[in-house]
Amino acid sequence: MHRTQIDLKARRQMLVLMLTGLGASCLTSAGAHAQGSAGKLVFGIGNLDPMFSAGFVALKRGFFKDVGLDASFIDCQNGPRARQMLAAAQVDIVASASFDPMIITIAGKRAKVIAGIDQRLPYANVIVRKEDVDSGRIKSFADLAGKRIGVSAPKSAFWLMATQMVETAGLKGVDIRGIGNLPSMLAALKSRQVDASMATLPMMDAAVKEGWGVPIVSINDPDGWRKAIGLGGDVQGQWIYALEDFVKSRPEAVQAFVTGWVKGHDFVMANKPEAIADLIYADYLSSFDKASMTETIATYKEKIWSKDNMVTPEAYKRVVTVMAGDRLVSDADAAKSPYETDVDMRFVRKARGM
Repeated sequence: MHRTQIDLKARRQMLVLMLTGLGASCLTSAGAHAQGSAGKLVFGIGNLDPMFSAGFVALKRGFFKDVGLDASFIDCQNGPRARQMLAAAQVDIVASASFDPMIITIAGKRAKVIAGIDQRLPYANVIVRKEDVDSGRIKSFADLAGKRIGVSAPKSAFWLMATQMVETAGLKGVDIRGIGNLPSMLAALKSRQVDASMATLPMMDAAVKEGWGVPIVSINDPDGWRKAIGLGGDVQGQWIYALEDFVKSRPEAVQAFVTGWVKGHDFVMANKPEAIADLIYADYLSSFDKASMTETIATYKEKIWSKDNMVTPEAYKRVVTVMAGDRLVSDADAAKSPYETDVDMRFVRKARGM
């Protein structure tokens, strides 16, 4: 079996614990900033990654200040921690995984999606060992029936996308195995602990450059990728969201943030990857190899980032489909978070003069 059934009551209790786990004393509350000045706002990012280049550009180029917003950011280190911090009012807005807003809503604090970042999530790639391809043991994703696929952890975004692919292909006897962090996932594949591994762009590129890995599902092949996902279109992986209460109480701050982010996004899309890297590397992404970061930005521009920052009803439905069916949420809980109540694109429309 590749799916884990969780009692619905236990799931809700687990989600509440996940959201409250940090405690109120972890960081200075973002709410304190809101009380001090309507012009201040703290936003969190799911992790320090070139994916969020638009936000870094908006800070560096002063796009937030241009629209009257005093914005600062916090690296929340991962998506679950980002949603915990939002629920605890330690950040005002979050840019992170598209799977997270509904989790917050189900746990009792309705979240609003206010902008999109990508058109296609970049971490739903599948790699295998080159020796298995050369021998004919594995030629395509269909050959993973009865085999092991490595993911970071059960119920993670990697796990969700692997599960979607396995069910789309109708494969039987697949063991979707939690391995740990990204280096551990690569190590598990190299050492034959698993037959395939889900992979981010850098993971996939590293395996190919080192000569031992081959992608069998890759965002570099958009048509093949969409076919493997089986939802009739792309699945967005990163959204910008806030608590509904914050959106209602500070709509001017939300509008300023989205406007600044959109300006940063358009700047990124209009300029060369090298120029973007030069602009934001030292202040925000110096832990990366600059050449690799530049390559990642180029790939994001060409194949990943949204063209208009919109989240459509169709795109929202595809994300919900991946989550529902007792994978991450029940169908009943998913039905309580319709597009009409949980997505608000008016801020993007106004930012773009639509």
